[in-house]
Amino acid sequence: MTLPPAGFAFPSPRPHFLDFGFSNPLEEFNMLPALLAAVLSIMIYLITTLSRRGPSFVPEDIPDLSDKTILITGGNSGIGYQTAKELLLKGATVYLSARGVMEPPDHMLTAQNIDLQFGTNVVGHFFLTELLIPALFSSAKTRGLPARIINVSSSGHRNAPLGPGIDFASLSGGHQRDELIATWGTKAPTYLYGQSKLGNILISNHFAAKSDDTQIISTALHPGGIRTELRRYGGGIMHTIKNKLLYPPSMGTLTQLWAATVAPAAAINGQYLVPWAQIAPGDGADLDQRAANLALRDELITWLEERIEGF
Repeated sequence: MTLPPAGFAFPSPRPHFLDFGFSNPLEEFNMLPALLAAVLSIMIYLITTLSRRGPSFVPEDIPDLSDKTILITGGNSGIGYQTAKELLLKGATVYLSARGVMEPPDHMLTAQNIDLQFGTNVVGHFFLTELLIPALFSSAKTRGLPARIINVSSSGHRNAPLGPGIDFASLSGGHQRDELIATWGTKAPTYLYGQSKLGNILISNHFAAKSDDTQIISTALHPGGIRTELRRYGGGIMHTIKNKLLYPPSMGTLTQLWAATVAPAAAINGQYLVPWAQIAPGDGADLDQRAANLALRDELITWLEERIEGF
């Protein structure tokens, strides 16, 4: 038998596309139950998503937008970036702002001591919309067409904490929040993300109720399971597998482009939209019933108004 020369190093094996970086086979074996649970969860997710009909709307259906002005939050990457590209191709004037987080470390807070995810996804969007309301009313009056507010939520709103769906004790930094996060354990990032996405739907419903659909319409939507930079904080088996299976950002633009441009305004006002470019069926499979909780909506609006007072 011929031995390799001294100093020879065997090449490292090519990593498998599902290589999770475990240091030994026993570690992989111990993670098998979690892996199987992750695979089962993803199979259910895919069956639900892939069972939807294909998109009847494509960006080519968008009319000329040369007289339209559109503001996109989170427009520097992913879905927002692709959405901006399609709107610009149709002649729209597009303004971008750039803020987006998804399941960041649960200790992260805004400068105002608000949970980072809720502050970004809900407080910031609510405040911005409130500031824009006079301009939106003016636009509707001048053009004779309703202005449109499109809130990008997620199917993840169904992962909001048990109970009403928003645990207000978790929204502001302090001892009470720390205890709650500790109680939630590994579910904390999912709960915090879920209640922020539920918050998106609730504030969308609030703005839909504030005006008749000849002036301002407001709708919330789930863009689909999309591979975006928002998942930069994610890790572990679930995120690794999902990122292999999620749709590209171009697919995530379809429902919001449809809502913003060609969907009948009155028909989508106060509705929840789902992939691809349609109003969620009334069977409750897509929308958590807590999103229709008027008491929770009003409590959230009061909480938000208190937080933005003075700014």
